[in-house]
Amino acid sequence: MKKKYVVLYENKVYEYDVWSACKAFIEGKKNVKYKSFDNALSMKEYIDEAEAALLHTYNRYQVNDVVYAFVQGAALPKDAPIPFTTYGAVLTLNGNIIKTLSGSVERIPNLQDFLPGELTAALFAIQYAIQRGYPRIIVVYNYLGTEMYANHSWRPKNAYYANYIKLCDESRKSINIDYLALDRSRQDLCAFEKKAYILAKQQLKQKGGTTHDTL
Repeated sequence: MKKKYVVLYENKVYEYDVWSACKAFIEGKKNVKYKSFDNALSMKEYIDEAEAALLHTYNRYQVNDVVYAFVQGAALPKDAPIPFTTYGAVLTLNGNIIKTLSGSVERIPNLQDFLPGELTAALFAIQYAIQRGYPRIIVVYNYLGTEMYANHSWRPKNAYYANYIKLCDESRKSINIDYLALDRSRQDLCAFEKKAYILAKQQLKQKGGTTHDTL
């Protein structure tokens, strides 16, 4: 068969008959995958596998009777003259909000300000689920380290990360914890994530601070 091109982008599969059209689509996009095929069977197998993987990922966001925690930390200006940052968390069950959490946490030298907020939000969300007797929680995050440190995939760079890992390990004795990166192509998920960030911003405003964005 004549060479064709398959593109995987934002949880969708695209097919192109000519390279010029494929190239025009992928240019400037991040996290895009593409592959050429000159065999129809190989191309079909690749597409079937890709679509199955995408469906699996999609379904992970729709597990019934499991608590999801959307966590966010406020992004502060680098020169903000305040000793704290803030966080927000939105916990859902079967697509409905069951709890919101927000508060402040001490700023950590040499760390981006949203990081302590997001990690703290994750820990408080997990503790809430434990206190309410839920057997499992899925933490939906923006910062990859939220998962990688918790799962011992990254070595802690400092005492702060080491303590985060310790607290995650202790929590696992009482609850099953999974992690998912936020899928920004899902508007329903982004709405929960946005609410978590608004909670963080509201906490910051109450304490006299501001973020560097306009969300």
